[in-house]
Amino acid sequence: MKQVPRHVRSFEARYYELDNQGELIPTALISLFEETAVSHLGITGWNVYRLLDAGFCWILLQGSFSMIRYPRYGERFTIETWVPAQRHFYGLRQFEIKDAQGLNIGSAQSIWLFYDIGRQRPATPLTEILEIWQPDPALVLHRETYSIDLPENVSELPDFERFRIQPCEVRSFDIDTNNHVNHVRYIEWVLDSVPTEIRQKYRLRSLKGQYLHEIVLGQQVLPYAKKQEQNSLQIDEVTLLLAVYAGINSAHLAHQDSRLAASAISNWVLKA
Repeated sequence: MKQVPRHVRSFEARYYELDNQGELIPTALISLFEETAVSHLGITGWNVYRLLDAGFCWILLQGSFSMIRYPRYGERFTIETWVPAQRHFYGLRQFEIKDAQGLNIGSAQSIWLFYDIGRQRPATPLTEILEIWQPDPALVLHRETYSIDLPENVSELPDFERFRIQPCEVRSFDIDTNNHVNHVRYIEWVLDSVPTEIRQKYRLRSLKGQYLHEIVLGQQVLPYAKKQEQNSLQIDEVTLLLAVYAGINSAHLAHQDSRLAASAISNWVLKA
């Protein structure tokens, strides 16, 4: 089969994917990253459903993106993806977003784990897939380890901020083909927890996050946002810590029965 190390998809910013200023919302863009990655997988002959039938899947562990600007209504743009490095059970996937003139308007990268569903443990990616993607064996894949200053248990959050956003139940359409909450839904939850005054005044420029525990149907979750301390004279941008907490031993998010399921750091800049 032909080698396809790089894969490009063309898109157009559609009305239902826009914010109130006519720009593509971040979660719509992240969904298109996922669509492009899934399409690149399909080229190998091992699409998502064939992998599942064989007992395997890819699980997102961490990722980041940074945008110069977001596509506007009706604007055509491309997303290019490739896997520059793979080591043991992990694969590094990168993305580049370009406008119709070929100018770079954003980028992203993510680390994925190849997983044996039946054995419930990591597995080495299939040779047939890697032969098509052609990761560079000379590149060393480093999993970034970082900590975000957030408590592990929801009971440790300040009361006022803890109850600003009410817990919500995981619904059936939150679940993806891996039978857990899709990673885009985590981001929707945390962005919805960002105070309205920040979302109206600032634009999300970059986000870096990690998925710590899967969330499944019937669990209760609490999204959370905390503004990081900064110089009072610096008003053109803000940094927010974001998190999703989830109940673990029951559906309900009890104070002593929760854990940090995902965390991220986000940078926001003043809208023009």
